[in-house]
Amino acid sequence: MTSAALRISIGGCSLWWSRVRWNSALVGLRRRSCCVEPRFKILHTTSACTRTRDSPPRAGNAHRYVLNRMKFDSIIFDLDGTLWDATNVTAHGWNSALVHLKLGQFKVSAEQVKEVCGLPNSECIERIFKNIPDVNLVELEKHLDIEEEAAFKNCLGELYPGVEDGITKLKNSLPLFLVSNCQTWYLKRFWQQSGLEPYFEGQDCNGNENNPKHIMIKNLIQKHNLSYPMYIGDTGGDKTSCDKVGVTFGYAAYGFGDLVNEKIKFNNFPEICNYFKNMT
Repeated sequence: MTSAALRISIGGCSLWWSRVRWNSALVGLRRRSCCVEPRFKILHTTSACTRTRDSPPRAGNAHRYVLNRMKFDSIIFDLDGTLWDATNVTAHGWNSALVHLKLGQFKVSAEQVKEVCGLPNSECIERIFKNIPDVNLVELEKHLDIEEEAAFKNCLGELYPGVEDGITKLKNSLPLFLVSNCQTWYLKRFWQQSGLEPYFEGQDCNGNENNPKHIMIKNLIQKHNLSYPMYIGDTGGDKTSCDKVGVTFGYAAYGFGDLVNEKIKFNNFPEICNYFKNMT
């Protein structure tokens, strides 16, 4: 072989191929030999190893990955601030309880509820009512919970624009799941009011076993054998939970949080639908 050509002998005949033609032939062979092109690969940024699509994220480790041509196999949704806003109903229920307990002067607004949404219910109560003097927060939580549930019997939470139609469309593309820090009865009330439960293949909430959100996400991934889910939520707590189990976080910027510089950001629910539509 010279620096520019290759001599090939076939049936006693000699053929000279230029380097360009030879490289083109090799490319063609490579293409024909690859039956399926991998959808993407994941580069592990904390070590020298490279993970492929057959190596799912290690749940339980807060590793970060560089995603190349990522295609997700499922979506896990948060509830409050992502699918609906029911803070007015919660505030109404809590205020009813405060009046019954002769604590009406500590009236709560929907905006205050939004500031703690995404936390387990007991933490929400502690943050809002910790400064009320001579009050047992454990007992207060019981009264607040009773009146909040009663309020939901007469009042409705509000689905964000595009959620009802969007969920039905997303279901045709990917399996859907829900993980929330809400109470068990609260999640049931959401299903009853929204009618969306049939579109979800799995669910969990803090009220079931008092598990933190990252453990619920991890358990759901293992139970349903998910490889590459995206969790869509609206708070820093949602993002932290995803980081703990190595799950991609999609930020619902229309919700209650105020995160900045998120790589995957949705300004409304239809943007979520378009994002996954463009990936199929």
